[in-house]
Amino acid sequence: MNENVMGTKAIDDRPNVSIFLSHKAEDYDVAKVIRDNLEGLSAGKIQFHLSEELPKGDDWYEWIETNLGRANWFMLLFTDPSNEWDWCLYEAGLFRGIGNKDGVTRLICLHDKCVKVPEQLARFQNVCAEKKDMLLFLKQLFVEPIDGLDPIHPKLIDNPILTDAAEKICKEIRGKLPPPEPEKSLSYFQKYLMVSEHASGNGIEDGSHLSSDSYFKDIFRINILPKTWGEFKKMIKEVTDEEENKQGKNIDVSWIAEIESVMKKAKEGYDFDQPKASIQGLGDEKLYRPVLISMSTVSQGQDLYRDFHLIFIDDNTFVERS
Repeated sequence: MNENVMGTKAIDDRPNVSIFLSHKAEDYDVAKVIRDNLEGLSAGKIQFHLSEELPKGDDWYEWIETNLGRANWFMLLFTDPSNEWDWCLYEAGLFRGIGNKDGVTRLICLHDKCVKVPEQLARFQNVCAEKKDMLLFLKQLFVEPIDGLDPIHPKLIDNPILTDAAEKICKEIRGKLPPPEPEKSLSYFQKYLMVSEHASGNGIEDGSHLSSDSYFKDIFRINILPKTWGEFKKMIKEVTDEEENKQGKNIDVSWIAEIESVMKKAKEGYDFDQPKASIQGLGDEKLYRPVLISMSTVSQGQDLYRDFHLIFIDDNTFVERS
C-alpha cells in the first residue's frame, strides 16, 4: 500500500523547515556561510529568513513579524558579547510569542566556546562552535526525525560533507570573536596608595586620608586599609614589631620617612629622588619599592587637597651576596 494513503509523508513530501536566522549586521558574512551550508545539504527542505536580505522598500517590521510567524526555528548567531544585542533578543522574544503554531518551535543559539550566552537564552538549545558539538547538531538536524517528521537527509549520517560543513561554520563563528587581550602584568598597578592631605598643611600629616582598592596582604598582611596615614603607620609598626619578635631581627621601615620626605618636597615644588629603601613583604617575602608617580590638587568645596599617588613595585635591584 502506498505510504501516503496510510497518512505517513514520504521524505520528498516533507514540509520545509523554516528558520529565522537572527544576527548583527556586521555578522552577515557568517550568517550567509551558515545559510549556504545548511540549505545546500537540505535538498530544498530548509528555508532561511535573514533580515539583511529584506527587499528594499518593504516594511521591515512587517517582514520580520511575518517571517517570525512562519518560522519553525529561531536561530541566533551570538558572536561578540560586548556588542548591543537588544534587538536580536527582542526578535527571540517575538518568536516565542508568534512563532509557527502548526508545529513545535525551537530556539537555538550558535556561539563561540569563549562566549557566554545571554541569560534569556540559557535554557534553550545552545550549539558551541566546536567541531564535535556542531557535527552533533547537524546530525540531529539532517539525519534524525525532527518534531515527528521524517529526517531531512538521512544518507548524510556517515558522509564527510557533514563534517566539512561543521568545520566551515565553526571557523566562521570563531573568526568573529576579537582575539583576547594579551595578559598583562598588573604588579605595578595593583598595589597603589592614594594619600590626600589638606593643601594648607606643612607636611604629610597623620590625619591625611588614604584610599585604595589594592590588596596589601602580600606586603603588610593588612586585610583592611586604615583610613588615615597615621593609622597606617601605626598598623605597620604593630605588624613589624610582631614580625621582629618572631624572626629575632630588625626590619627596615625607613621607607616611611623617605616617602614622607618625598611627598613634602613634591608639595613644595622641589626636585626629589624616589625612596631608595625597600620593603620586604611580610606576606610573600618579596621586595618592593614605594614610588611616587603623581601629585594633583583637588578642590572640595572651599578647601584644596593634594593627592599623592604611590605605587609599590617589585624591587629587582637587590642581589643577595654570600
